[in-house]
Amino acid sequence: MALFTDGPPSNIEFLTGLDSQLLSVASTEGIDVWRKLELAYEEIGLDLDAWLKRADFAERPMWAVVKPRLKTSW
Repeated sequence: MALFTDGPPSNIEFLTGLDSQLLSVASTEGIDVWRKLELAYEEIGLDLDAWLKRADFAERPMWAVVKPRLKTSW
């Protein structure tokens, strides 16, 4: 999860490196690519947090009562 909490896994520069037509298509279709990346990042964070909350910690030692959780800036 350290990779997730370090920041979004993708950015516009990385995506345009994979698809050089990304920005022209997004512009034509009226898509805010930056906002889409933010929404995807938030959605993944919610999924990770939900997974951590329902994970089974029965095999952890009794003294380890702190459950892992996702720390983000949002």
